[in-house]
Amino acid sequence: RNMSLGVELGKGSTMEKILSSRHSVAEGAHTAKIVVQIARQRSVNLPICQGVYDILYNNVDIDEVIISLLNRNFVKEAA
Repeated sequence: RNMSLGVELGKGSTMEKILSSRHSVAEGAHTAKIVVQIARQRSVNLPICQGVYDILYNNVDIDEVIISLLNRNFVKEAA
């Protein structure tokens, strides 16, 4: 379900259109919203999760998110 959602998004369909035509749940789509919400509350930077959220809920172009992630400055991640 999650993969087929991603494939449809990659083909240019909108989240609303995809979900309205389905009877099954793509749980990852709902989880993305919660993960970003918790990350914001705890001031944790999760750029990939934020990118997924932006694609799903802010209609940001997939290619734009990928380019943004690839162009990020390297930072030391906490262990």
